[in-house]
Parts: sequence; C-alpha cells; structure tokens
Amino acid sequence: MIVGFSEYSKNKIMKLTSPIKNLLFIVIIASLFNCSKEEFVPDNIEVHDFVWGSMNAYYRWQGEIPDLSDRSFSTREQLNTYLMGFEDENTLLQSLLYRPTEIDSVSFISDDFNILEEQLKGNIETTGMEFEIVNFQDRSNNVFGYVEFVHPGSNAEINGVTRGMIFTEVDGTILTEDNFRGLLLNSTNTPNFTITLADNYNNGNPEITVPAPTTIDLTSEPLNPNPILINKVFLEGADKIGYLLYNEFNGEFLSELNVVFANFRAEAISDLIIDLRYTSNGTIETVATLASLISGQLKDEVIASEVWNEKVNSNRITQLLQSVVTDKLPNGDILNSLALTKIYFLTSNKTASAAEVLINGLSPHIEVITIGEETKGVYNASSLLYDSEDYQKTNINPSHNYVMLPVVAGVTNKNGLSDKIPATQTLAEDYNNLGVLGEKSDPILNLAIENIVSGTTSNVVSEFRRLGNSKENYVTNEILLTPLK
Repeated sequence: MIVGFSEYSKNKIMKLTSPIKNLLFIVIIASLFNCSKEEFVPDNIEVHDFVWGSMNAYYRWQGEIPDLSDRSFSTREQLNTYLMGFEDENTLLQSLLYRPTEIDSVSFISDDFNILEEQLKGNIETTGMEFEIVNFQDRSNNVFGYVEFVHPGSNAEINGVTRGMIFTEVDGTILTEDNFRGLLLNSTNTPNFTITLADNYNNGNPEITVPAPTTIDLTSEPLNPNPILINKVFLEGADKIGYLLYNEFNGEFLSELNVVFANFRAEAISDLIIDLRYTSNGTIETVATLASLISGQLKDEVIASEVWNEKVNSNRITQLLQSVVTDKLPNGDILNSLALTKIYFLTSNKTASAAEVLINGLSPHIEVITIGEETKGVYNASSLLYDSEDYQKTNINPSHNYVMLPVVAGVTNKNGLSDKIPATQTLAEDYNNLGVLGEKSDPILNLAIENIVSGTTSNVVSEFRRLGNSKENYVTNEILLTPLK
C-alpha cells in the first residue's frame, strides 16, 4: 500500500538534496510505480519533510548542522523515521537552528503564508507606540519605558501618546527586568494594556509623585504605517539640508520614496540626513533603491553581496547574488536620484539589518558620516520558502499553508565587510530631553545639522542598559527579505 500518495506527493519523492538532484528526480519519476511505500512521505510528517527539505536546501548554516547534511540519511525510510521523532514542526525547526540564542534567533515557520506575506508588506497589529525599555540609573531591578515615536493615525496617537513620555507601570504593575517582556513584548498575550506615566525623571530613576498619575489605555489594531515618517528641508545659511526619517525598507512604498527625492532635487539640497535610529527590517530591493536615490552616479556599482550556503553559492553566478545601484524603480519608473558624494545617517543600537546593509554598502563608494550610536550588527538575509518542488510559490502543496522564513544568506558590502558600524560622532539619546522628531529640538538631529554647518563634534555615550524594544513584537523585526535564488 502506498502511504499518503497523491499527485502532489509525486513531487515530494526522494527530496534529498544533492548535486544531482534533478537527474535523480527524473530517474525516480520514471520508476515511480516500482517504488516501495518507504519511498513516499506519510501525510503525518508532510510538514516536517517540508521543514527539513527547505533547510537542507537553503539554510545559511546548512553545512554546520549535522542533521541537515546530505549524508545524514541514505534512504527515504531513514529520513522518515528521523522526522517522526519530532512532536511538531516547530520542535524540528528549533533543533536545526545554528546557535539560536546567539546567532540565529529569527528563522521561523508560519502556518499561514497569506498572513505572513501581509506582515512582510508592513501590515502589522500594533498600538502604534514604539518604545524602548532601559534600566534605572541606580542599577536596581526596575526598568522604565520611553516613547520613541508614535505612528500617525494609530490608537496610541488617538489616545494622546507622544514622543518622550516615560512609563514605569503596565496594567498597574511596576516594570522590572523580570516582568517587562511578559507585560509588553508578547503581542499574542498582550494586545491591550494600560501604561502609567512617571511625572519625575529623577536623574534616570523615574518616579510617580502625584496622587492621581496619568494612565493611558492602549489597544493593538491593524495598521500599515508609511515608512516615510518625516521629510523636510532645513535652510541653514547657504546650506539646504534634506532630512528623511525612514522607519522601514518597505518595497510597497517605493513610489512615495521616489517623490520625496524629487522634492529634494527640486530644492537643490546640498546635504542629506537620513534618520535610521529605529529602522531594522525591509527588503534588499528597497536597500538598493534607496542607495540609488542617494547616489545615482554609482549606477551598476555593487551595494550588497549575498553569501549563501555552499550548495547555492556553487551553483549561482556572482551577479545573481549582488544588488547594484540602478536608475529605475522595479516598475520601470525613472528614479529621481541625487548624486551625493557624502551622506549623513542618524544611527542607534537599534539600527540593524536593512539599515546597516545600506550604510555599509555605500561606505566603499562615498563618504558616510554616522551620528548617534554604534549600530547592532545584523547582516542576515531571509527568504520565503513554500512547500513546492523548487520552494517557490508555484504548484505548492494544497494540503496546508505553511511557509518557511529561514536565514539563507549573510550580506556584505563590495569589499566583503559586515560588522557593527561605529558612530562618527557619538551622542546617545537623552531620555529626559528627546525633543521633537524632525525638529532641531531633537539633540541628535541638531548635532547632525551643526556638524554639517560648523563641524560640531560629540562623544557622549549612554549610561543606561537597553533591554528591549517594541519592534520585538513584530515577526518581521530584523528581517532582511531577499528573493529565493
């Protein structure tokens, strides 16, 4: 008896990846009806087989995981037996990750590719309040949250939350290092919560001194925020300085980004400041597009090189694994590129992934000045893998909607470099004086402007430990999406 056989199952036979996979597949199809039942994937481990097969084919660290080796299982029956030893697909996946607490904390599987695809387009569930959690200055176990910014039109904005607010309680519970994640950074269990504002900064040990402190009720709601939060031009004497607060490298808003740069061109800006302090995810295509808008004179120069596992690297031409400066949007529209030879970025310890790839990618080509703090150092690219013969979204398995989003590559600049990016001028955020985003009252933006105008320098480091931030609530946090190669 053939177990779990269907038309789709033919495409899953002997899905053991090897250099002669295609030839092997043809031979097996030709001898299909001579195969024993052990050559097929039982229905109850169909998703398990998808997890193992996709990780074996494309996982960045496939060569470092013994159970993903092409030589681990000599027969289909052996692989089936191995897969049956895992309770569910998540348990299997976790067992295959490379140093998950240190290196790979982002690879995951979703049970509905429709939902994940929308999330990757920027559709999220959020209160709209983006915040960071830091320890008290007195080094006690207490922590506080401060509001970095609020998404326009969100529940947080409607309820009066503004940048710079500090809160020390959630749902009436004092925040500590031990409980803040459970109260704030688990969006599944905490879609709604109430914050209590501190009214006295108290030298970094915020406290509530009034009898009836201010509380704000917040509710998570669907939102598709525009990543272009602020764009404007500052006139500083003879200097025209463009400013862009860019929150996500979202490919759904490329036309809007092109319009922003058309305005910068029309204003004939002399310098450009791009604020990436709170930016940690997006698509490699958008990275290349923004690099092209900044310095269009670099057409065809390499901005990012992807290093996949040996199985992929050895079978792909170099150009397929590179992103270069272009003169057109993906839809064919001409880019309103500038020709800057110097660029200023505002950075923080949360600047990661797509944002770092842009900064690092431009560094070999033009002068790059970073104002703020050292970046996080995340240079991993991920791809969507569907349960089909080639893992693309064609002829996918109709019996489920699971999709994988594993790390598939490391990303470097043209010189092969990828690391944390130090600040050219260091200035940590002052939680008691954040100022207004997009205004010179924001000390870090003001430093960038003063650096351009008069060469002002700074070396002010943070005295706080940063413990977490609201972006951890999004499954797309620190994800750099690249097409499957």
